[in-house]
Amino acid sequence: MGWWPRFAILASNGRPDWQRARDVDEPSEIIGKLTELYERLPRAQWPDQAEAKTVSMARGVYELWEQYNKAVSYDLVNEQLNQQLWPAYGRFPVHCLKLAMILTALDWQQDVATPVIEMRHLGKAMEICETWRESVHQARLLANESAFDQLQQRVLYQVARHEPKGASLRDVYKSMKDVEPTDIEKCLSTLVQLEEVEPERTSGPGRSTIRYHLPHGDRLC
Repeated sequence: MGWWPRFAILASNGRPDWQRARDVDEPSEIIGKLTELYERLPRAQWPDQAEAKTVSMARGVYELWEQYNKAVSYDLVNEQLNQQLWPAYGRFPVHCLKLAMILTALDWQQDVATPVIEMRHLGKAMEICETWRESVHQARLLANESAFDQLQQRVLYQVARHEPKGASLRDVYKSMKDVEPTDIEKCLSTLVQLEEVEPERTSGPGRSTIRYHLPHGDRLC
């Protein structure tokens, strides 16, 4: 709830191209702005804390941020959004405001007493936050795909262990007690659709049972 949503989660949409390390010039403009800001801000003198600077907003900035706040932390947080993402969505308006403050501080003019968040600062902050929001979805997708791949491998291993008789749902449940039964059933169903396992209905004294086998060429001897 409170840990990962406080970070900017950045996820790649694909594997980046390999590049050789090379010498590059230091970004003198950025370093200059950071140095100027550092020297301008009040410094802490032990045991007193540094004086906090007030940041104000230009006309209409707060109203626009309030719209973004409502859209991201309320309108989009509904049944269509996975609950794992709700905390992150609740933090994006805060990220946006912090980004706008940082951008404003870097643009702080010498003849202005306090930084003023202008529309351009908030607009750029919202643009950055939207890339972060996309990355959060991508990161969750990658994490869930990895977890499901691991579950598939575990289920396939259990099926292989019970060859040539085949593994029933109960057999797999007993060996994977740390996994919810419904997740195992969904996984087996997916594996059947992918033709990674083959279901076989067997009949006995009681009701019939479905046993799962690896395809003939993949069965263990």
